[in-house]
Order: sequence, then C-alpha cells, then structure tokens
Amino acid sequence: MGQRVWIADHDGLLRDALRTALEPGGVAVVGGACDGDGAVRLTTTLEPEIVLMDPSMPTADGESAIEIVKRRCPDTRIVVPNMHEDASLVARALEAGAEALLTKFLSMTEVVALVRSAGDSEVARVTKREAEILQLVATGYSTREIGEHLFISEKTVRNHLASLFRKLDARNRTEAVYRGIRLGIVPSP
Repeated sequence: MGQRVWIADHDGLLRDALRTALEPGGVAVVGGACDGDGAVRLTTTLEPEIVLMDPSMPTADGESAIEIVKRRCPDTRIVVPNMHEDASLVARALEAGAEALLTKFLSMTEVVALVRSAGDSEVARVTKREAEILQLVATGYSTREIGEHLFISEKTVRNHLASLFRKLDARNRTEAVYRGIRLGIVPSP
C-alpha cells in the first residue's frame, strides 16, 4: 500500500495538481483542506503519514497548524510547499516542526520523490543546526568561522557537514549548497 497523504492548501488548483502528480507515484491522497482549522481537524482524525501544508493558510495559520498537528500526531511528517517569497515564513514552518520543503524549482518527479522520502522513516532529516551551518557555508564561512560564529568546535562543524553531505547526497560543500537551495533549506541568491 502507498503512503497516505493529506494536502492542506488554500489553492484548490495546487491541491489538484499535487494529487494528479502524487497518485500515479504510489501515494494515496486521502483528502485536502483549504484552511488551517480544517487541516488540523482532519489530519488529527485521519492521521496520514504525510501532510503537505501551506504555511500561509486562512484561519489557523500554517505555523500554528503545524505545531498542533505535530503535538497531536508526532509520527505524521509535514512537508511545506514553499511558493512564498517570505523566507521567514518558511523558517517559522521548519521551526514549528515541518520536515521538508517543496520549492517552486522542483519538477513534479522531484516533488513525488521528496514526498515519498518524507514518509520513509529511514530518511534522515536535516536538523535546524545543520540548516544553520549550511546557510553559513552558502555565505562563504570557513569551518573555523562557522565554529566561532555558533560557539561550537571545528570538529563539531565537520561532523555536521559530514551528516549534511550524507543526507543531501553531496560530495562537497558546493553540491550541498546547491541541493540545499533546491530543497529550500538555503535561500536562493
């Protein structure tokens, strides 16, 4: 059986497009909501493995809805479609508990792959600290400078970088930053 996904987005066309892309890829879309209150109510009732949740929905905003869903259904993974210019909105969604981002630069094939991997319990997620380090790498900080900036040792920075390379399937800093931009972890220049 495929993964069960719930889509919470105020844009009906986007919900339909995501359903059309996901279902042939073995993902069962079990419903959708157009506002934050509906997303919380139905997600906590149906308990899907994955919720695609817009962080800027009417009624309960996405950030609040994410926090409530993660508190009530801690095993449900939340993926945020990042179609917004406001980077702080996406950062708040990640802090509230979202595990992954769908950016407008991804193809539908990449969207399906990301959603499927978000539901895979074996997939390691990028932590808040790793995202912070990747953003510093993108701005040109050296390992030593990152350590000084974050008040951690260079060895700890190198450990975080090794983890990032593994999670992002990157061989070096440049590939990691590129993949971070594609996934919405690092703001595009």
